[in-house]
Amino acid sequence: MVCDTTTLCHLQFAICHSKNFSIAITPHITYNVFRKKVLTLPHKLTLPLNTERLIITEFTPDMAQSVHLNSLDADNREFQPDEVFETLQDALETITELMSFYGQQDAPLVYPILLKNGEQIGHIQAVPYEDGWEIGYHIGSKHTKNGYATEAVKAFLPAIMQHLSIKNIYGVCRADNYASCKVLERNGFALIDESMQGYHGDNYLVRIYIYSLGDL
Repeated sequence: MVCDTTTLCHLQFAICHSKNFSIAITPHITYNVFRKKVLTLPHKLTLPLNTERLIITEFTPDMAQSVHLNSLDADNREFQPDEVFETLQDALETITELMSFYGQQDAPLVYPILLKNGEQIGHIQAVPYEDGWEIGYHIGSKHTKNGYATEAVKAFLPAIMQHLSIKNIYGVCRADNYASCKVLERNGFALIDESMQGYHGDNYLVRIYIYSLGDL
């Protein structure tokens, strides 16, 4: 299961090892990271987040193998071809960069989703999007149809929104990505736009959702 944002928030990042580099977080966003100016977030994200069946925590380098393998499934190639890691080294380089972003403002914040036995089955993320933030997620095909994405999003939303001091967060999916649309809808996201948009060099019907909280 893949949310087209994302979701690594998943996961494809084109990494250039220079002082200023770009990361392709989603098909519709290129995020520019400027190493010279690092802003930190005022609220600490307390991890791990525990649900009945899952653990959401921070990445460690030893997760590179599972990230690599989870990225190769058919759904990821269909909906997020930029988030496919063909080699273990690609996954490791990305994880290393993502780990350096924790606690920063205006940087992609991506966290692995684990089962209680420690197996890494996917990721969840918040990434800068237009004038706000966007949620994304990916569950490897071996573990889909178990409600894990819905469970992870439910736990992640209040924690990440407090961490970022935001009242709204977006969700963006191709309209034919039915599973991810349902995850957003089950978690209280409201559809605010459905229109044809450029996506991976082609035009698709894309849905934009928003989730809103009261005063933080």
